[in-house]
Amino acid sequence: MLRKPEQDRLHDLASRVARLIPSRRDPEAFHAEKSEIAHDLRQLADTLTATRTERTKP
Repeated sequence: MLRKPEQDRLHDLASRVARLIPSRRDPEAFHAEKSEIAHDLRQLADTLTATRTERTKP
C-alpha cells in the first residue's frame, strides 16, 4: 500500500501526463516537460524501491 505522499505524487504526475500535448508555438516545452515527468517518475520509483527494501529487511 502506498503512503499518502506517494499517492499524491502519482496523482500529480498522472495529471501532468494528461495535460501533456505538443505545441506548435513552443515544441521544446513539450519535450522539456516530458523529460521532467520521466525524471520525477524515476525518482518516485527509486524512493518506493528503497522503502520496500527497508521494509523487507529482517
